[in-house]
Amino acid sequence: MTSVNSLLRRPQRQFDVRARSLFGRRLLMRVHVTMETNEVGLFIWSRCDGRKSVEDIVDALISTYDVDRATALGHVTDLLDAFSAAQFIDWVES
Repeated sequence: MTSVNSLLRRPQRQFDVRARSLFGRRLLMRVHVTMETNEVGLFIWSRCDGRKSVEDIVDALISTYDVDRATALGHVTDLLDAFSAAQFIDWVES
């Protein structure tokens, strides 16, 4: 599994991954891979635009969900690692 080594890296969604809500479930789907997530996961996913850094996403999570930095950083990096392992994102270096 790829680790998020730097807060300056910028995640970029793969063009063929789709986010859907289906019967109350939040899903990210790509040809033969589906990942179930939650509201926070979709919040993070929506910011994987290749322009926002990991740090930007952490800051947005803190301001929107009122969590401390360590908790936000853990959630963001864990989820970005999962997105990367599923090949749902690429990394754009600063």
